[in-house]
Amino acid sequence: MFDPGGANSPPSERLAQIEQHIHNARAQGRPTLGVKKDHAEVSELLLSIAKEEATITAKREHAMRQWERRARDPEVQTRNEQIIAGAAPEVKHAIQHMNLALLDEMLKHCNHEDTTLVAEITAGFRLTGRLTSNGVYRPRQDPRGRHLDKEQALDEAPKRREELDKLARACDGPYAETLWDQAQQDALDHKLLGPLDEQAMALKFGDRWLYSHRFPKPEATKTRAIDDLSQSQVNDMCVIDEHLYLDDIDSLVNTAQAAYRADAAYNVKNRQYLLWRGDHKDAYRQFPISPTDHSVASIRLPVPREKRGPTWPHSSGYYVHLRLPFGARGSMLHYSRIKEEKTMLPAVEGKLLGIKLTISPSAITMDVDEQRRQKLQEQLRVVRQNKRLSPTLAGKLAGKLGFAGTAFWGKNGRAFLRALYNRAARGRYQSGFDEKHEIARALDWFQWALVHCPRRRIPLGQQQQASTIYTDAEFSVNQQGAMTGRIGSVILLPNNATRFVELASAYRAVHEARTPLHHWLADKKALGEAHKNPEGIIVTVYIDSTAAQFCIRKGSSRQDDMNALAAETWKMSAANNITLWTEHVSSEENGADLPSRNMITACEAMGWQASPVQYDVPWRKWLAAVEAPIEGDYKRATRRRALHQPAWEVQKGKGVVEPPTVPLAGTSTKLLEDLLQEYAAGRKLASISSSTLKTYLCGARNYAKFCHAIGRAPFPPESEVVSIWLITFRRATTAKNYLTGLRFFTKVLQPSHSTASALETDAIQDSLHVLKLVTPPPEKKLGIRLSVVAMIQRRVDKLWGVAREGSKYEIKAVIEEGRFAIAGLVAYTCALRVGSELLTLYEEQISFDTEARTFSIHLPYRKNIRAPVTIERPCVCASDPTICAYHRLIFLRRLLSEADGGRLRQSFGRWFPYTLTKFNKKLRDVLGALGVPNTTAYASHSFRRGSTQDITSGGGRASLTQVLRHQQVASASYRQYLDTREAEKLEFGQLVAAICDEGAVQGAND
Repeated sequence: MFDPGGANSPPSERLAQIEQHIHNARAQGRPTLGVKKDHAEVSELLLSIAKEEATITAKREHAMRQWERRARDPEVQTRNEQIIAGAAPEVKHAIQHMNLALLDEMLKHCNHEDTTLVAEITAGFRLTGRLTSNGVYRPRQDPRGRHLDKEQALDEAPKRREELDKLARACDGPYAETLWDQAQQDALDHKLLGPLDEQAMALKFGDRWLYSHRFPKPEATKTRAIDDLSQSQVNDMCVIDEHLYLDDIDSLVNTAQAAYRADAAYNVKNRQYLLWRGDHKDAYRQFPISPTDHSVASIRLPVPREKRGPTWPHSSGYYVHLRLPFGARGSMLHYSRIKEEKTMLPAVEGKLLGIKLTISPSAITMDVDEQRRQKLQEQLRVVRQNKRLSPTLAGKLAGKLGFAGTAFWGKNGRAFLRALYNRAARGRYQSGFDEKHEIARALDWFQWALVHCPRRRIPLGQQQQASTIYTDAEFSVNQQGAMTGRIGSVILLPNNATRFVELASAYRAVHEARTPLHHWLADKKALGEAHKNPEGIIVTVYIDSTAAQFCIRKGSSRQDDMNALAAETWKMSAANNITLWTEHVSSEENGADLPSRNMITACEAMGWQASPVQYDVPWRKWLAAVEAPIEGDYKRATRRRALHQPAWEVQKGKGVVEPPTVPLAGTSTKLLEDLLQEYAAGRKLASISSSTLKTYLCGARNYAKFCHAIGRAPFPPESEVVSIWLITFRRATTAKNYLTGLRFFTKVLQPSHSTASALETDAIQDSLHVLKLVTPPPEKKLGIRLSVVAMIQRRVDKLWGVAREGSKYEIKAVIEEGRFAIAGLVAYTCALRVGSELLTLYEEQISFDTEARTFSIHLPYRKNIRAPVTIERPCVCASDPTICAYHRLIFLRRLLSEADGGRLRQSFGRWFPYTLTKFNKKLRDVLGALGVPNTTAYASHSFRRGSTQDITSGGGRASLTQVLRHQQVASASYRQYLDTREAEKLEFGQLVAAICDEGAVQGAND
């Protein structure tokens, strides 16, 4: 099939297929990148404004004065009073300030389609049934495809209310009171009716009524209350066969383009357009709802305990909506028909939907708001570092990045949003991800884009040029058995010219997916000549590889090389102001098949011209990321770079000949000495772990700051400067550790493979010795003994007994108290270091053996054991059920999984989602509540210290080896003689029984 000479020509039928597809591609022109909205009325209005610019202001003022006089006309006012008098009592308060008679005249005067608007306002808008705007929106079949009959739903209302009771969602602590206060204020403003108890609701509606849950949405300046009318099925009771949409940034762009064209039609140049933004005041709450729908328009709110009293002793209350609720499907349709607005003064620059817009006479420039960009960067950094993304957070993050992507060229980044939406939709029980997961690649791309992606600029009065590219690759084995290949592309330029590119590859079998779009960048000069407009281009790429097309469109696949290509393809298009669109083409219709098979004669016969541009295929640099080591394997990665990337490779571009990978026979000792010297820095870095490197960096950084302060050069370090630097420390241990870091980097910067050590002068040793003599003794925290641990557990048990009869909010608060108490119990039981071992535990790191009644904690490593460790502890209920970590952990797991659909997973899968600072503060607060004096003398390490004190002097009478195994700080030599896990499990049960017998838990029943 491979034709290196180009002698064979394809059949004429094949050439006809290719020519027909190219003809259709040219006819299609620009791809359809989104849903187009009808802006004909806006264009017509702006054209008339430009035509009558000299008189339009006077006409507008005249019309406004005319309608103002008409509003004061006694006839209109009398008719308006009659309209309001005929409204239902629940509706009158909402419309009494409106001049509906004048509105009716204005609608008829302009021949507006919505002729029933005034009548519907007077009767109250419906939330159920078939809703319509009478032509304000274009027709479209309701996409929901299902409709629930209201009467049928009310027949089953008691059963549905029972289901809603089970699904009741309590608001988080601080918001329960906020929502209740907001509801009471709305009741005073006649927007809600209430509060009502169940008896009052039964008197008003009988047994045929439904309620919805309300939840808070915290915002920068307020807490927005949203009602979940989908869960109560109220939204399923309406049908909207219209395409609803609100104005967005694209609407602004289209309006500006229409204004520019209107000015151009009447030779108006360089007009400075201004951005004017209107927001909706009170939005849906302006308009009443029909009293016939009040039976499905109520909400239930939990009542904060401090709000209860003789006048309202209930734990919850009901409110009935009198105005359009936020959360109903029909609300958007109704309020869009007429609304009162709060506005921003016209300006050249402003924010719209989080995007910063700047309007000039010739273009609109978009950018991400700086404050929002920094918040997104920090959020991406945290998620990427923790390698955990819950479905809920994924959905929120996708929405924020989707808005930010509006400011990127061609809205680049939409492909990588798929990974986040996939996690939000299908990752119910997923939260973690690794380096090769599609989420990791998506986050990496957006981290790059928020900083480096050029911002979108839309020229007014100009349309982006569009080009079409066909790509193909062909690989075969020649007679010598070597893999050869060739890539080709055909470029359709806007000036109806057609060029082709062909490039041979004689290296190794490159996957076909690596070729799309790489070589077309080589012809960027040709494209640039054709596109005289510097405002960017639109490129449609036809690919006959389904896998390659989907990888680029989705941003992810199972192949690392394809993923690297997809990421760099989108970076390339973003950086070069390209709006990219991919399509699939069959192999028979793919014109790039000709140059990829070196059928140059056939290409010239088709009238195509060879590209004159010299190019360098960039895939080798892009795919280098695939072979790079993953994060988390730093030590081996550093070693691999040190051993396999010698310094001379950096000099290859300067004409230095690359030496062989192994020494030649007869290599001199001098050459080996030079090689050792050259490898010394890399070998030194490879000899330590990443955490140790961070510690050493602290020492070197501190010394560099000291030298900067006194005006001395930090490297190479001088003995007298180092000795003075050491005297500035408060503790000798800190100074010694920092000096070790300085010595390490001194050896890195001055590599030597000898055994000599640096910075070992008498002056430095004297400074360390003096500092050791004056260092104050360390402040050791007190240990938390078993008696205090038991007091913490009993406190939670008492709180739980009280909260079970309270509100959901109180139960959730006690759950958090219990979570902390169990965290302390686990730290004590397993002698865990809280910061590095307890607080980092994820769901899968604790397992339970119900038959043996034990639990195991699986740690990847410990401080003194750089290998996976399993800590196993038995049930100790026989000694004291209060301090049994096994049963309390099982109870906590069940409790967190049931609360709010899985609180354990909402905590990113962590058992104890605290920072060390918050843990210590919480610990001291709890100890203070228990009456423990001097709480500042306790910290997270107190559990580990108290556990050791109990098993020795507290009654446990443990031997030295038992203590060492309990804390896992001893040498591993004793493990050769016994099964340590079995010994620890057996001995811990014996130790707890001994402690309890000794009286360490005295006063348990006090």
